[in-house]
Amino acid sequence: MELFLWQQRARRDAAPHDGWGLFARPGTGKTLAALTIASDWDVLPVVVAPLAVKQQWRDQGVMHVYHYEQLRIARYQTEIADLLQRRRCCLILDESHKIANPSTATTKSAIRLGRLAAKRLILTGTPTANSPADLWAQLRFLRPDSTIESHKSFKSRYLVGLPPSHPLMLRIRGNPFIARRNRDGTLMLQNTEELSRRVRQYGTSVDESEIADLPTRTFVTRHGEASPELRRAYEDMRRRCITEIHGHVLTAENAAVLATRLLRLASGLGDADSTVKLPNPKLSLLLTDLDQIVQEGRTIIWSVWTQEREDIAAALRQTPYAWTDDVDVFQRDTTYRVLLGSPKVLGAGLNLQSATYQCWVSRTWSLIEREQALHRNYRVGQTNQTVVIDYITGGTIEAQVMRALDAKSNLLTLIMENGVIE
Repeated sequence: MELFLWQQRARRDAAPHDGWGLFARPGTGKTLAALTIASDWDVLPVVVAPLAVKQQWRDQGVMHVYHYEQLRIARYQTEIADLLQRRRCCLILDESHKIANPSTATTKSAIRLGRLAAKRLILTGTPTANSPADLWAQLRFLRPDSTIESHKSFKSRYLVGLPPSHPLMLRIRGNPFIARRNRDGTLMLQNTEELSRRVRQYGTSVDESEIADLPTRTFVTRHGEASPELRRAYEDMRRRCITEIHGHVLTAENAAVLATRLLRLASGLGDADSTVKLPNPKLSLLLTDLDQIVQEGRTIIWSVWTQEREDIAAALRQTPYAWTDDVDVFQRDTTYRVLLGSPKVLGAGLNLQSATYQCWVSRTWSLIEREQALHRNYRVGQTNQTVVIDYITGGTIEAQVMRALDAKSNLLTLIMENGVIE
């Protein structure tokens, strides 16, 4: 295939290095660029990728493909290490933002295996989805023999931290580094030009504008009105959550638990082990809109909750629309107008340009999950205008989630800093 200009540039830039990053948006051709660079280096590609995209690498002729969960398993660690030591290999991390957290077993395994590889490549469109600190482990993987500062020093170099006297710092054990935020919720950064120069030393950056003129993408938010019963249940749970916040040391883990409870209830669902189920106001709006949507184009319906997807599926069975939750069927047969799926499962690596609509009935606070899913149909090859419709239950934490995602900020950190849940 003929290379885009950015792929040609990446090929030249990577040539003198043993490790290189392809920081390109989903759908811009990172896979082809990586395989071209590996061929130039004359190395055997060994790929670690999300489970959902393993087959795509195999379809490109790559024999040795693993998924990130396998990096935590001793048998696969040994198998990969043996391969890297026997052959001259390039270890490729697809969606390398999955090693952003240096404390996880997956990240530690990836960095350790990277030292055994002759060459290394990382591919991601969201290297700093939550924070510039996400880059540290990825850069460490690329240049394992170079001296790089500690993760905490890296964070304090590019993020403004809370002072030791801040109430949150006093509430959390271990003298952690916690970044300060601007009024709009975004992280307060420093030394950004230096960081930008540093990233350019490690890889090639690109976005869609360098590839093709993509059509317009429109974002719409639709508010569903909660029933009186749902409003009472939500306010009840919100008060209990606030009580828990004030009664304990707040951590990312318990902030996530509290936020998840409220997000589920915004869809009319109780806790995972609860039998509570109330009418979902977003589902009614979706069904009303589908009449027009399916006439104008194909659509992807995203939902993060298993029970909610089951409810949507039950509602779709009562409609005349051809729908499926099997992505292979949707890709193969264009008579299917609707694909129902989870952004965590189907939100990475898939080419779904035939869909012009995305309908989000629910979402988490994960910016990476959101960005990856949004690019399933908004990518090279899309020739039609696209529309993203977000359904939220009015007066709930979902509005807070949408603001955090729009500001590309971390909702959990905001909750920890402010102790506020809407």
